[in-house]
Amino acid sequence: NKNGAIGISGLSKNGAPISFINGLNNSLDFDGTDDYVSAPAGVYFSGDFTIECWVYPRSFGNWARIIDFGNGAGSDNILLAYTYGTSGAPGFYVEGSQFQATQTLPLNQWTHIAATLSGTTATIYINGAAAGTATFPRPVNITRTKCYIGKSNWGDPYADGEFDELRIWNVARTQAEIQAS
Repeated sequence: NKNGAIGISGLSKNGAPISFINGLNNSLDFDGTDDYVSAPAGVYFSGDFTIECWVYPRSFGNWARIIDFGNGAGSDNILLAYTYGTSGAPGFYVEGSQFQATQTLPLNQWTHIAATLSGTTATIYINGAAAGTATFPRPVNITRTKCYIGKSNWGDPYADGEFDELRIWNVARTQAEIQAS
């Protein structure tokens, strides 16, 4: 949690076992049925920010979430989905504004996704390359109480895949910074 990354303690999981690949790597493995992780309530978004994660999707359930932090359905939500609808293109949502990336993700393959908000410019990056921008509102500086990884505040399907190195930054990282790390 250096250089602007937000460190979170107090995570709890419902399912989402840790997967070990050849004993070298670990990731959260979501079964698409009921696995998710809860983060404690907090002020995670109060200005510029970046959300990034390595994802390994096995299916594209409607708006399957990487994260959905808010106060319930449509209440101060900030979310990054690895599929906008069932398109397979990542989707980004900030308090009512949304857009989807210009390219789709492959199934059963690791892909890096990042979403940034710099001022009012939102950008999605796939493997370090910009894959779409939109104009978004600045997030409301409040405590969000329903903070999920792999789960929706709306009741959309749970994530079906693996996530690794999920980070939330309190800065809008540049394309060069995303590519470098």
